[in-house]
Amino acid sequence: FFFSSRRRHTRCLSDWSSDVCSSDLSDASTWPSPVVRSAAISTTRSPVAGSSPVVAAIEAADLLVMSAISYLREATRDTCIAALDAARASGTAVAVDTGSATAILQAGPAQVRRFLDQVDIVLGNDEEVAALTSDQPSGWLGSLPNLVIKHGAGGASWWSNGVAVTRRPSRVTQLVDATGAGDAFNAGALAVIVASGDLVEIPKGVKQMALEAGATAAASACQRMGAWPV
Repeated sequence: FFFSSRRRHTRCLSDWSSDVCSSDLSDASTWPSPVVRSAAISTTRSPVAGSSPVVAAIEAADLLVMSAISYLREATRDTCIAALDAARASGTAVAVDTGSATAILQAGPAQVRRFLDQVDIVLGNDEEVAALTSDQPSGWLGSLPNLVIKHGAGGASWWSNGVAVTRRPSRVTQLVDATGAGDAFNAGALAVIVASGDLVEIPKGVKQMALEAGATAAASACQRMGAWPV
């Protein structure tokens, strides 16, 4: 889980395991250590008085970023839903990466779509989008206000309500290992969106800059072995 503000600091809560359940959203002391990677953050919003530490972080953030894997795994599903509920209640925007085509098909595309219907920005690759629509849902892609599709060597495109708004080519010039490229793309793209301050009604120009930043970050990730920060 990543919590981002419009300023330069980012809060990251990661390494959610089977030992973490939805009740832990009300008691951060129960988290396995180290769960909190970085607690320093400058936010443009204030949490609701009396909130638990994790809920307060979500309330103060401008954007909550999750992977659908957190929803698809039974061990972390309740935590994921609780985080989403906290974001919805506080007006924090939510972005979700679709995670894995195999996991989508195993869980059932319809179930995953019901989860994604509740978020502001969906990010996935061609295989994952194909899995989400494998049962041919009528008009589902056209219902998403912000869908970012990563096409690998084909770059990336941004779709709003079924319309292709903009597209950017891949910036990879040296491919050593593609591990982590998709996550790097997400980081670059979402950083631009958070910095813009327009997290729901996103202008076309911001979408274009987000895809470019994502492509640049993904290209950097491809230049070394393994998944490393870029």
